[in-house]
Amino acid sequence: MLIVDDEADVHQMTRVVLENFTYEDKPLEILNAYSAEQAKQLLVQHSNIALILLDVVMETHDAGLKLAEYIRETLKNEFVRIVLRTGQPGYAPEKEVICKYDRSGNH
Repeated sequence: MLIVDDEADVHQMTRVVLENFTYEDKPLEILNAYSAEQAKQLLVQHSNIALILLDVVMETHDAGLKLAEYIRETLKNEFVRIVLRTGQPGYAPEKEVICKYDRSGNH
């Protein structure tokens, strides 16, 4: 799992909540990126990431959305599940944006 957020507190709290989580008797491996650029590097290094918790508002108001586009369009990665989140009220992405990058077909 990759946590992408510019707030250290979000990383810490997510880690605390999920630290004992296991799947098929395997512990969860958590990677951390504090910017979209850092996330891009980790995604290239770790092509098997299954889940990304992605902050929409980081360096810019749409850095997370641009990263989602990079993942889907440039890396052609349709496997990873992207969960968009934000602590900025009013910056929640519109349904069309979510549907554009959600490859699960569950809209």
